[in-house]
Amino acid sequence: MRTFTRSLAALLIMLAATVLSAAAYQPAADRAPMEDLIIPAADLTADIEKGTTIIGGALAPELASGASFTTEVIEAPIPFNAVVPHWTGDNAETISLQVRTGPDGATWGDWLAVHANHDWMEPGETEIVGEMVLVPQAGVTHRFVQVQVLFNSPETEFFPENSVSTPSLSRLRLTFIDTHDGPTADELLDLQSEIDKDAPLLLPEALTNYPKPFVVSRAAWCQHADCNYSDGLEFHPVSHLIVHHTVSNNASADWPAVVRAIWNFHTYSRGWGDIGYNYLVDPNGVLYEGHNGGEDVVGVHASGANTGSMALALLGTFTAYSPGIRPPDAMLNSAVELLAWAADRRDINVFDASDALPDIAWGLPHLMGHRDVYGTTECPGDQAHLLIPWLREQIAGRIGLVDPFLYADDQTTAFTKSAGANWFVPPYLCGFNNHAWYTWSVDSPASSANWGEWRPNIPATGRYRIDVYAPYCRTGRGETGSATYTISHAGGAGTRTINLQANIGLWTTLGEYNLSQGNGNVIRLTDLTGDSGLGVWFDAVRLLPLSTPP
Repeated sequence: MRTFTRSLAALLIMLAATVLSAAAYQPAADRAPMEDLIIPAADLTADIEKGTTIIGGALAPELASGASFTTEVIEAPIPFNAVVPHWTGDNAETISLQVRTGPDGATWGDWLAVHANHDWMEPGETEIVGEMVLVPQAGVTHRFVQVQVLFNSPETEFFPENSVSTPSLSRLRLTFIDTHDGPTADELLDLQSEIDKDAPLLLPEALTNYPKPFVVSRAAWCQHADCNYSDGLEFHPVSHLIVHHTVSNNASADWPAVVRAIWNFHTYSRGWGDIGYNYLVDPNGVLYEGHNGGEDVVGVHASGANTGSMALALLGTFTAYSPGIRPPDAMLNSAVELLAWAADRRDINVFDASDALPDIAWGLPHLMGHRDVYGTTECPGDQAHLLIPWLREQIAGRIGLVDPFLYADDQTTAFTKSAGANWFVPPYLCGFNNHAWYTWSVDSPASSANWGEWRPNIPATGRYRIDVYAPYCRTGRGETGSATYTISHAGGAGTRTINLQANIGLWTTLGEYNLSQGNGNVIRLTDLTGDSGLGVWFDAVRLLPLSTPP
């Protein structure tokens, strides 16, 4: 990925007797205006409330959690239609913000929740990059902003690093961007139609593949001099498809301006040289080409999973809580069309998983949300991530992909488990079809208490291959090296021991068995292993019909 050198012009502005610092991004005369405003915590003391105080120059809660702080009205150094907050401090991941913007410092839009945006952060980065806040009206800029700082209760069950210290805020940085002046969506659609008139005719063999949907190309929406380059591009064949959300307002009236704002922020403020995603789709179903170089180019969106994946970003916020919404039907239909084209083009089985990504050491689903890569982010939001199984089915239906497997999922009547304690559900809807159970391994029969059984409905007596799935989820521990499955089949019973740590994120074969019609065949797993205190997973089982025995 190429990078740009930025010249930062420091300036001081006076705001309500508070000294603030701003940095301007200056190369490229045709670039959209973008400037930073940097506010040390010590300059935020005028409006302290609800149990916060300045300790050692940093804003911190007097109580363990639940404290909040509201800044004074802040005047931006430039008119803006997008602002990205950043914040720095101890245990800063547990801090969230509320942000509102307005044109005159007296008239305000709604308060909007801002959390850490892991899509837009690098591994190990100490400064938290927040979600982009947009001016909702088309062709309008604002000049004022106000921020609430919220000190939340740290989540320590799956994120033990949050318990290391009391959170504090040492610095707030606001990146203001002005991309309101540009072509509208309708103008881009017309321009792209003109561009497509000059495209070469497809050869007959290409017409047999699933067609690529209408996409607004970079040639249409990204006309800056820095959009057209070739140095530093890296390519790798796509094996995985990753769904993101941009965690920006859902109520924008000018989605091309949002795309331009993200491009400017990724390219210059983040220093990535380009927009991180391969493609984007707005709520009206308009698709935009993202990173230069096409779908096989290595973008910047999922850290180690960048190489070998294609990223589609849903423009908006799709969390389970406010201001998240369900992705609109037009957006979902266009997402299916694009993902179906990519899956058909690269022969990607969206029902399967593999460890084909060269920079990732574990298995991952071929179609997944960003959260599935490391388990450290909510992206693409619960309301989008819950649709992953539906997306699989829709993509398969478009391209004629027939999944030959029969499934017995942990959330169906085919699965039962023991009652009692020590059953856990991983965070962020992790697991095949957005759910899994796990417990901790024990190495003593006297301590064994947890078991699970799958009784799949076998349509006809015959020979079947049985696979089990252990998802890659964040639990704070590794997985057992000796999960022992007992398979009761038409010929009797047998056992198979699997190293879940070595096969995490993958479908692992237990073997081939003669199974009787009905649900009398049983795959059983218990917490009794050769180790203790490690993860034992009870997720999905699948069966592949092989042949009918004599």
